[in-house]
Amino acid sequence: ALPNYQDASFKLNFPSKRGLTTVFGLGGFSSINILAEEADSSDLFALDYSNTYFNSRVGVVGVTHKQRIGKKSYVNFSVAGQGNVNIIDNDTVDFNFENPFRTYVSNSYIGKIVSDVHYNYKINAKNMFKVGTRMDNYLLNLNDSVYFNSLGEFEDLRSFKGQTTLLQPYAQYRYRPTEKLTFNIGLHSQILTLNKEATIEPRFGAAWEFTKKDKFTLGYGLHSQMQPIELYFVQSTIDGVTTQPNNNLDFNKSHHLVLGYQHRFPYGINAKFETYYQYLFDIPVQTSSSAYSILNFGADFVGVIPSNLESEGTGENYGAELTVEKFLDKGFYFLVTASVYESFYTASDGNKYNTAFNGNYTFNSLLGYELRFSEGKMALTFDGKFTVNGGKRFTPILLEESIAAGYEVRDPDNVFAFRYDDYIRGDFRVAFKMIGERVTQEWAVDIQNITNRRNIFYTE
Repeated sequence: ALPNYQDASFKLNFPSKRGLTTVFGLGGFSSINILAEEADSSDLFALDYSNTYFNSRVGVVGVTHKQRIGKKSYVNFSVAGQGNVNIIDNDTVDFNFENPFRTYVSNSYIGKIVSDVHYNYKINAKNMFKVGTRMDNYLLNLNDSVYFNSLGEFEDLRSFKGQTTLLQPYAQYRYRPTEKLTFNIGLHSQILTLNKEATIEPRFGAAWEFTKKDKFTLGYGLHSQMQPIELYFVQSTIDGVTTQPNNNLDFNKSHHLVLGYQHRFPYGINAKFETYYQYLFDIPVQTSSSAYSILNFGADFVGVIPSNLESEGTGENYGAELTVEKFLDKGFYFLVTASVYESFYTASDGNKYNTAFNGNYTFNSLLGYELRFSEGKMALTFDGKFTVNGGKRFTPILLEESIAAGYEVRDPDNVFAFRYDDYIRGDFRVAFKMIGERVTQEWAVDIQNITNRRNIFYTE
């Protein structure tokens, strides 16, 4: 199946004597029809004997303004509005790919008005502070339903129209006792008006530049995150009474600890090594004993969100990462990252499992060269990218049990115990640029997955 898509964007700058105003926007639409009769093994999202129709529209427009106040301070203000419409229809068909019957309908709108204002004041060379607040006002119209054969009718999974707001005030103070030492302390808060959930999150960071080429860094923070917006509005109907049991879930929370070392080599090459540990808590799991956790949300294209969740789960992530980077110099640049890691969660059954995303390692490399000519007014660029990720985790299917039950049955004793083959992909891009004083034009050829490797996304 081939997608159809189109987008456009703009950005306008209006400088003034003591400030800068920027107006920006982005809009686009896309669609794809995955038809059972035309699908093959390359269609990762195809469902057997189903026709699926996707349509999406997105738009963003906003303005930012930075205004200097005296010589030591400035205020920054930004506001933007964005909207996203997703329409999904799914029809089942018979073995001849005929007689379509609609089994799933989704027509949802998620809009958001985002505003941020912060004030920055430099007291002197050693002291600086920053205070601000961000507000995300969600405008929601969520509608999706599925056909149940046992009921002979559609049942709503979500049917909500309304709004909610996420507030995030914050403050940060930076202290530099010497040119080699820098300390940052901060306080961040989140308040969700939907269920009055609130957090206070301390943050701390330190950097010691013990030579002109070497630096140690240390950071700690308590971080929280609201749930995926659609999770709050999953419906449950019992004895004719419809409720939204997930409405009062807590934020996901985690303690982050990071230790790093950075070295600057000649020729503009920087290397950075980091180790980290994250302990996650207040993670939604099922109220009944199961291996479900919201930490695996998004791992599969088709996912079911239970309506009986509570914020009693935990998780942990730890690993090490190496980054080597050369910034654009004399037309040449590269970026190489390598990481090894572990990712686990504990569910309501009390057992500890790999998360679906625990691939254990990842490697990315990006290499490019820009050749300028015609006195710098034209350029030819070459870019290559190569990625290797450890395969995504999966729970094996019990074939005999699935045949007997008439639906897919996964092995409860091997939850996310196995991995698919590694994800390997190479991309190459060639572009030609015409660089003007006010307008820059670019034509490019982008070849993705140049080895034509069939990476596994999901099996059923």
